[in-house]
Amino acid sequence: MNSYLMINPHLEYAAYNLKKLCGSYCDKNRFYKLLYLLDCELTEIGYGLDIPCYWYHDGVMIKDAENLFYLRKRDLFDILPQDEKNDMNKSIEQFLKDNKSKTIKQLQSELFKEAPFHFQNEFHKFLIVVRGWKGKRTLDNYFNCSNTDNLNLLEKLEKTFPQKEFEDLYPLFLKWKNYVEYMVKHDESQVETVLLVEEFSFLFNKKLKVVANENIYPETVTSWKAEYEKARINFEKFLLEFSRD
Repeated sequence: MNSYLMINPHLEYAAYNLKKLCGSYCDKNRFYKLLYLLDCELTEIGYGLDIPCYWYHDGVMIKDAENLFYLRKRDLFDILPQDEKNDMNKSIEQFLKDNKSKTIKQLQSELFKEAPFHFQNEFHKFLIVVRGWKGKRTLDNYFNCSNTDNLNLLEKLEKTFPQKEFEDLYPLFLKWKNYVEYMVKHDESQVETVLLVEEFSFLFNKKLKVVANENIYPETVTSWKAEYEKARINFEKFLLEFSRD
């Protein structure tokens, strides 16, 4: 088990009671989103959970989360003062009253309010559009965006791109954006455009989890950096082959 879990009984206690109160209706996907949002609230009252997590394009990922989802009651809980457990219990119960009936999409929206970069919100919108081209167009209004709408979304991406934190990625982002703009303006193959966008999404997420993570072992982050560097080189080669010049 991840040692971060063992040294923070608040995390295990909150995860166990959240799952218990949620009941059988709560699957893993919902549980992890709820747990992260619960942490945001508990931190405000002094019981931060120190969740080992990192940000991804669809929200936040909890490392070794299986341990938390299937956690059983442990003797470790007995070391927590009763007044602390009472405070946490009240917070968890109120949190579930406010969030238990929310859909996954609503929880996702709540998560993105906590995202470290506004770019993530805008890029998520653009991904919805592009992935909609592959089918099921009627499920989201974004799928019916005109070329002008798509170009506006691309402009928002450039305006919100976190240049300081993603300095080495910024030149590649601009080159990628120019290619996507070309594809949209000239009504080029949507299949190729989807590929272009997904390739950048893959690279961006490699960098994002290096930049935006909490309570992750330094050696793990170091390995993520190596993965990102390799992915960046591959993306540069991809763009050279994709060139429409």
